[in-house]
Amino acid sequence: MPEMTIYGIIPGSPSDSGKGYPTPDDAARAALSEIDTRSVEDKSEYAGNVYQKSDGSYTFSPPARGTDRTSRAEDSQVPKGVKVVATYHSHGGEFAVSDELFSPTDKIKATFGHNDGYLITPRGDMYKYLPVDHVPPAAQNEFAGGLVVRLN
Repeated sequence: MPEMTIYGIIPGSPSDSGKGYPTPDDAARAALSEIDTRSVEDKSEYAGNVYQKSDGSYTFSPPARGTDRTSRAEDSQVPKGVKVVATYHSHGGEFAVSDELFSPTDKIKATFGHNDGYLITPRGDMYKYLPVDHVPPAAQNEFAGGLVVRLN
């Protein structure tokens, strides 16, 4: 198969979208790193999906640009037949306290989508949100609203 370069959100800049990573967390870290600077500069959210490839590795879809307050991972296409395991997104560069956290809407999307959610904040902090059904059963009572874990 011929080699293909996938371009990211910065016109003309290559993206690691499609590259295989050993875990969903590793794929999400790569995706979030790609969108961080541009999201802050544009004051826009970007979003995409983390999915499992046929070889068992994980990767991410190219980011889709949203607005200053919203983004939609479903606007970032994934190949047919792959398993989406998570979504990722950024919060645009307002540097408000609320931009440094998962919003209630972020958590609802992850919970109803039955996927983990990843976030990079304007300050560059990376987080993972696990809906309650992804929290280990022994901890579900303690984390009934889901669990947020820092990735960096």
